[in-house]
Amino acid sequence: MAHLLVVEDDVHIQRLVQTCLTEAGYRVTVAADGRVAVDLAEKTTFDLVVLDVRLPGFDGREVCRRLRKKSRVPVLMLTALGEMHQKLQGFEAGADDYLTKPFEAVELLARVKALLRRSGSDSEEPTPLSLGRLLLDGENLSVEDGTTTHRLSAKDFHLLEIFARDPGRLFTRDQLLDKVWGQDFAGSDRTVDVYVNRLRTRFPEEAFHFRIVPVRGVGYRLEVNS
Repeated sequence: MAHLLVVEDDVHIQRLVQTCLTEAGYRVTVAADGRVAVDLAEKTTFDLVVLDVRLPGFDGREVCRRLRKKSRVPVLMLTALGEMHQKLQGFEAGADDYLTKPFEAVELLARVKALLRRSGSDSEEPTPLSLGRLLLDGENLSVEDGTTTHRLSAKDFHLLEIFARDPGRLFTRDQLLDKVWGQDFAGSDRTVDVYVNRLRTRFPEEAFHFRIVPVRGVGYRLEVNS
């Protein structure tokens, strides 16, 4: 299990990133201050650092420079600063990748996986996630039913994966929006209905032995047939 350090002082974004990474199977340590982050990195070996730029104590670029003096740990800069010269400053400080807020959980996970894969920290084969007759492949955003590989969009796959990891749990539409589209999504919660209906059409219960059940006025839960 890869161990990630998340350095972010905005409590809402910190919780979003932590939840996203934890649900993806990573071990996560959080820090809200640049000096604290440097101290943690000196005492603990991390496989990747998700690092905000605007921080109390040392800012993100200074944290990155200090990390680079002792480590080649992959660093993903996570910040609201989108201008090119600020991105270049991050890369010059030693960052490996750069993600601008607002971001979507699926893009954060894709970038984290890519950085871990490049560094060799994500070389272990993940445990397949099964759902009825399906095996979910997060690397390729696809599911297999033994004879056919079904390719999905990133959002379709992530939504199905959320249900598959916690069958029987009732998710509200707002919870699903936060997990798949991110807290800054400005659309309607009926977006969830559209994507759920698309999954239900793609994977009918009689063929795949599970169903996504609507709970009137609340949201959805997944049921797997025995």
